[in-house]
Amino acid sequence: MRENIFGNYLKEIRKKHEKTQQQLATAIGRHKMLISGMEKGNNSPPRPEDIEKLVVALELTQEERLEFIDKAALHKNTIPDDILTFLLSEPRMRQFVRLAQQYGMAEEKYELIEKIVRGE
Repeated sequence: MRENIFGNYLKEIRKKHEKTQQQLATAIGRHKMLISGMEKGNNSPPRPEDIEKLVVALELTQEERLEFIDKAALHKNTIPDDILTFLLSEPRMRQFVRLAQQYGMAEEKYELIEKIVRGE
């Protein structure tokens, strides 16, 4: 059985922000059973436009928002739309990703790249 990456996070963040399943369902114009199903892993994460409505309803911080979007994409085995748009618009990023995929990259190399990007 596939791990319920998004559903577990949705439930955790919903409880942290003291929201009910009904409140979230209302925010996206859906039935409470959809939210319940997502949390249990029976339903896939919502469409991108509904994710944004959930972000607003949950009053997520920017960090929580990005985590929420990433978990939804990870659950669906896709790339978040904002990252995909950036990667597709930048030829050097596409080349970098392909090279990383082709040759594999150890954790140390990712850490080195992070330092370079931060200017350290």
